[in-house]
Amino acid sequence: MFDVDGVLVDSLKRSFKLEQEVVHALGGRVPSFEEFRGSSHRGSWKEYYAQFGVDSEQALDLFYKRLTYESLTSVPGVIETLEELEKIRLKRESRKGRLKFGIASLARSPDRVRKKLEIARLAKYCSDSNVYTAKQDKSVVIRQELKVYSIEPRNEVIVTDTGMT
Repeated sequence: MFDVDGVLVDSLKRSFKLEQEVVHALGGRVPSFEEFRGSSHRGSWKEYYAQFGVDSEQALDLFYKRLTYESLTSVPGVIETLEELEKIRLKRESRKGRLKFGIASLARSPDRVRKKLEIARLAKYCSDSNVYTAKQDKSVVIRQELKVYSIEPRNEVIVTDTGMT
């Protein structure tokens, strides 16, 4: 299971700058980089935005209205890594214990994830069946993927740039 932002797509700095603009525009206290970086795995969006004095629905709406995907790139080394994993997957396809890819994001829809991956030239690793999204909690995404693929948690490998609980 691969996280999108910061792992597959190099979008962290752009998202952080936009987050600062959104919170400032809504009259809140602008988050530090550390606060922003930890936002994807600690509690709900409502709790996250409350600490800066802004409404989560307003903030998320404004964030996604202003979000653009121009010139997104893949994280260095990602394409080569995915190519190697694809070779392994194809070798194992005829055997028991197939290797499967999953892509997880806190984006509001799989279409947003696919668009990011397309611009970053990673679309060939993305299909309707392997993109999982959740508005608040990546653990929801991971449980969904485990259920769909009938994978035991001990057999899951998660590649992310944020802590998971």
